[in-house]
Amino acid sequence: MAQLNVIKADRLNEILQSTSGYPNLWCSLDKAGQFLIGANPAKPDMKIDFGRERVVSGSPKHTPNGSVSVIVAPPETDTGRTTGAHWIRLNGEQHNFKSQRQLLRHTVLYFAARDEAFLERLSLEKTPSRRLVARNKYDLFKNKKLTDKHSEPLTNGWWLNTNNSGDQCKSWIRVIARISGHSWADKIELSW
Repeated sequence: MAQLNVIKADRLNEILQSTSGYPNLWCSLDKAGQFLIGANPAKPDMKIDFGRERVVSGSPKHTPNGSVSVIVAPPETDTGRTTGAHWIRLNGEQHNFKSQRQLLRHTVLYFAARDEAFLERLSLEKTPSRRLVARNKYDLFKNKKLTDKHSEPLTNGWWLNTNNSGDQCKSWIRVIARISGHSWADKIELSW
């Protein structure tokens, strides 16, 4: 007997609206009734099982009342150079990346998925010339000429500054640790 998976229309609308601004995303249903979202229909970035009302893969964000909302992160652009094998250990779990930029992006999304106010707090942090994240990409840099070349969509209308040296990445991760309430030495380790 076939199973009918349903979702409230306003919830589906909320999920689809969270993807606006990310060109070339596809949505489909697979044979198991999972809702698939991604730039490549054959390799979705997120799977949502409506029958069980849970995110199967992607970037779920749990709200205080226990319901699941979704952070849709656009597929990472692979325009950055490979700078070596880099890893970050968050709460004992190691995550490996080919660049510090990927590592920094992942770390921001990791904490954003666990704290809905995280990106707002992070956007208030800035150096004299830049922010790491902003709602408006033109707020990332004091020098607006850097914006188009060194910013990319992060999630749900947020933008990420991609112009950071290794030392700047490490500084931003210290800021992330501080505003997320994590101890740098106890919970976060870097490969460099």
